[in-house]
Parts: sequence; C-alpha cells; structure tokens
Amino acid sequence: MLVAEVKLTKTELRAHQVKLDRLKKYLPTLQLKKAMLQVEVIQAGAEIEMLKEEFLIAEEKVSKFSSLLSPDGQKDFRHFFRNENRSRGNSA
Repeated sequence: MLVAEVKLTKTELRAHQVKLDRLKKYLPTLQLKKAMLQVEVIQAGAEIEMLKEEFLIAEEKVSKFSSLLSPDGQKDFRHFFRNENRSRGNSA
C-alpha cells in the first residue's frame, strides 16, 4: 500500500494551506453547479418518461393500421368503402 510522503517543512505547510484555501473558496460554486446539474438530470429523466408515453400512444395508433401496410396482411378492403352509387340513388 502506497502512502504519500508528507514533508514536514514550513514551505510545504504553506503550500498545503494555500491549496486548501483555494479549494474552500471554490467549493460553494462547485456545489451549486452540482445541484444545477442534478436538477437538469431529473428534468431530462421526466422528459424522457413523457416522450416514452407519447411514443407508446403513437405506436398503439399506428399498430391499428400496420396490417394495411404489410404485404402479408393484405385483406379485402371493400368493407372500408361505401358504395357511393347506391347511397346517392344512382343506378348505373
């Protein structure tokens, strides 16, 4: 197990104190940025869930008509159309 050697000199102590002061100075800013990123992640997750739900709804709507588009799902489509000539009273 490696342990960092600590020099016990005034110069080294001063360098560590300066580094600690710098880190303490920027810590609140970093914590704020972290909190803001967490909020964005939560919002993105909520948006993803909303889009998944919208996609499932759209997929259900499309699946109703998917058999019309597939070559092996061809059916007799005459029942989808009314006989216009009979409904208008025309006899041709």
